[in-house]
Amino acid sequence: MATKRKTPEPAPPAASPAPARKRRTPAAHSTKVSPQKSAAKVETKAAEPPAPAPKRRAPARKKAAAQAIIVTREEIAMRAYSYWEARGKIDGFNEVDWFRAEHDLRREREAALAAG
Repeated sequence: MATKRKTPEPAPPAASPAPARKRRTPAAHSTKVSPQKSAAKVETKAAEPPAPAPKRRAPARKKAAAQAIIVTREEIAMRAYSYWEARGKIDGFNEVDWFRAEHDLRREREAALAAG
């Protein structure tokens, strides 16, 4: 079975190029401003003092006691290991155990500080 080859279609005739536009240079057009208008613009700019920047409040902070809570890496690792063992030593939850251990240790320390 022979395949037919398509012959390329002739290109459409080229359109005539658009006439080139003249570019204006900054010196080609003048910007005349009357002295009265320019004086009025200068006066309005000088009369308006810059607006003061809005004051921002410092971000709210937690209690100083909560910021002083320090949980060491070893403590978190031991707690996360105990969670891993309690789950039956199933892999794939190491980050969950780590963040849970860190959270629990911080909450326990905060409760101890609050109790006094």
